[in-house]
Amino acid sequence: MNKLPRAPLKEVIFELHWRLDVEPDLQQEVDVKYNLAQGRFQDLVLASGFPDYRRKVPVGLPLAVLNHKVEHQFWAGQKEHPVIQLGPGILTVNDTDKNYIWERFYPLVAQCLESLEKAYRQPVQPILFNLRYIDVIRAREYRVAEDWLAFIHDNLKVQVKHLFDTQGQLSDFSFNQSFALENGSELNIIVSKGNDTATNEDLLVWQTGIIQSTSTDWVNILPWLQWAHDLAHQTFLSMTKGNFYDSFRVPNG
Repeated sequence: MNKLPRAPLKEVIFELHWRLDVEPDLQQEVDVKYNLAQGRFQDLVLASGFPDYRRKVPVGLPLAVLNHKVEHQFWAGQKEHPVIQLGPGILTVNDTDKNYIWERFYPLVAQCLESLEKAYRQPVQPILFNLRYIDVIRAREYRVAEDWLAFIHDNLKVQVKHLFDTQGQLSDFSFNQSFALENGSELNIIVSKGNDTATNEDLLVWQTGIIQSTSTDWVNILPWLQWAHDLAHQTFLSMTKGNFYDSFRVPNG
């Protein structure tokens, strides 16, 4: 699939959570096999071309504190995406527009799932997985700040109205919508105002997430992932259809 020359994509994230065990004495959830599995996983991932290893949290924290939180990161280069992240009960694969194409991202997720299965010596029990795309444009380049809500209406096909006197000009916003899908997944759309901390520029940010939050079989993850990507792609096309989408097709310069 050809990439848009000016794609607004900032980051794409696949995230998997799996069921934890219950420690009988303390009645706390804990990933019992994690300590051994994370070492095996690290060996597999480092050997597969992700040599830049980093810890996200201090050494020695109790496992229960880290449930479904990232502890280890494996980067393709020195702080270079894609990055694979692992913690008790959680695996993520993250990439940015610089490197991302679906034909590379999907096999990478498949490879990470295979490594996870080998590390745990069996498939884990998925309880949640999601695919999320974060898109960003600079407000100045699109003159968004002239009327944020009008721009969102015209270019993202989302209408927001205030049926009261706001007493002033809109300065900040964030709204979240979720839609229940027939297969039990959810389509999640978030639109918000952001800020580039390096330049202090205003940003328009919209996220498209597909979420499956019911327990399912391990073998269902990859077919679901392909379906979720197709849905996210069609949603992006529907939301940006028209001049807004065409602007992403024009090469820089």
